[in-house]
Amino acid sequence: MENLETMMIPVDLIVPDPNQPRKTFTLPELEELGNSMKAEGQKTPIVVFREDEKFKLVCGERRLRAAIAVGIPELRAEIDQSCENPKSAYKAQLIENTVRDDLPPMDQAQSYRDALLREMDMEEIAEAVGKSVSSISKAIEMAGIQDPTIRRLINEKIIPITVAQELATFSDKHIRTAWDWASKKTSADGMKKQLDAYRQKLGQMVFNGDYDYTKKKDDLISQELEKAATAFSRWEKSTKTFIGKIHSTNGNRVKLEHAIHARTKDIAHLLQFSEEVTKLAKMLKDQVGACDSKINGKNPIAVNA
Repeated sequence: MENLETMMIPVDLIVPDPNQPRKTFTLPELEELGNSMKAEGQKTPIVVFREDEKFKLVCGERRLRAAIAVGIPELRAEIDQSCENPKSAYKAQLIENTVRDDLPPMDQAQSYRDALLREMDMEEIAEAVGKSVSSISKAIEMAGIQDPTIRRLINEKIIPITVAQELATFSDKHIRTAWDWASKKTSADGMKKQLDAYRQKLGQMVFNGDYDYTKKKDDLISQELEKAATAFSRWEKSTKTFIGKIHSTNGNRVKLEHAIHARTKDIAHLLQFSEEVTKLAKMLKDQVGACDSKINGKNPIAVNA
């Protein structure tokens, strides 16, 4: 790595990055770190790049917050202008944060998910943080957990990571009950067996009573297909419009900037399409598994619910 310029920078000239991977901070921890920096000095410089008259933070959010918490007026920083590129900056943040054991699991998982939105693919993310593509994929799925209690228990490591990854395969409707089942055991393996048992129960519940499985499931799947198709059609149309605007700019920078600005609004269509396809995929999994359960009678196959 090339030598970077190092200098002392007043903390009031450092602009935090709202998109950096670490989201969870507690005041006692920041004060402890800040007091340590006061007593022993700042062992590791933060990383910034120049932005107008100030400096945009790339790495060192905890050190900056700790300095502010205890009144440290300036920090030692390395100036890395290559991090003006958002993708380069986020890659540097990923590397710094994921090598630390104290990064909350849900923050780490969310950082991988955010990296995908910054044009990094899973292979790039895996290479940057030294993990397998499979583990990155599971973490990204785990980041989709919305239940605040489940997220808190994962961050507090009450729910083991391997169990959290299994919980992520349940819908929002069932995830809390799934954890209630899993929490009856103390080992990760025991918890996962409990989750398998709950999956089987969900499969059995589908066929208890006079439930018209085929008709109701087909109706739901048709509805989800229509939603996914509509979302994709909107995204496809907005993409063609965007490409047309690019071609019509004839190198005019202002027109190009306007086209790109308008394009950012279209990202919602792509996200909606992704959500609908994910929902549809889970529903199809559920249908196949439930059919297997019906065929096998009293020994239903465990499926992702």
